[in-house]
Amino acid sequence: MTFPEEVFVTKLAWSPDGTEIAFDAAPQLSFQGDNYYLIGDSTRSELGVVRSDGTSQRRLAGPPASSPSWAVSPVLTPPGKPSVQMTRHGNDLTFNLGNLTVGRPVEIEATADFQQWTVAQRFQASAAQQLVRLPFSSTAGESFFRVILR
Repeated sequence: MTFPEEVFVTKLAWSPDGTEIAFDAAPQLSFQGDNYYLIGDSTRSELGVVRSDGTSQRRLAGPPASSPSWAVSPVLTPPGKPSVQMTRHGNDLTFNLGNLTVGRPVEIEATADFQQWTVAQRFQASAAQQLVRLPFSSTAGESFFRVILR
């Protein structure tokens, strides 16, 4: 990646994963039409980003913009591994599901032989942690359960 001679890059910031570099770039500061200063004009500085291999340069913000930095958004942070805890309460099984992604489809399936699974409960996660109760019957033969995130 190259810039015209009269454009100065004054600040760089590597992305947290090291794949991109944010930068500010500004035309040379001039006074009465003469380019005496070897610095960029911060009133005309723009922010850009480029892949660390120098490709895919794009503009992020127009003037006046300077001093780029990165922040990791909690929305973009992948959730932890889902957790499942099952307990029996009389004739019910309670599944305590944790680290779910809101809006993601979830299925609880049951089987007696690990070959033919049936859907016992299907829903979309409405919270990161949910309790799901299912009726349990020892005569139904379904002794094994699994939780599938779609």
